[in-house]
Amino acid sequence: IGTPIAAALVPIINTGLFILGSFIFFRDWIFDGRDVLGAWGFILIGVVGWNFLIELGSTVVLSTITNEILLTREAIQR
Repeated sequence: IGTPIAAALVPIINTGLFILGSFIFFRDWIFDGRDVLGAWGFILIGVVGWNFLIELGSTVVLSTITNEILLTREAIQR
């Protein structure tokens, strides 16, 4: 159970850092007053949302499979 939890934390931290960085560096563009919800919504839903879901799914699945393969291989070698 530790592997999926650790694998899920990585995309959460990565996404949080991406949102923080985009807010810091692109604040003027996001809040320029013309289309505030459109720009911020595009970043949160379009870029971050889809990236988070794809990264979370692939990380949890692939790390769990890789961990099982390595543990099985280690048990066979003993």
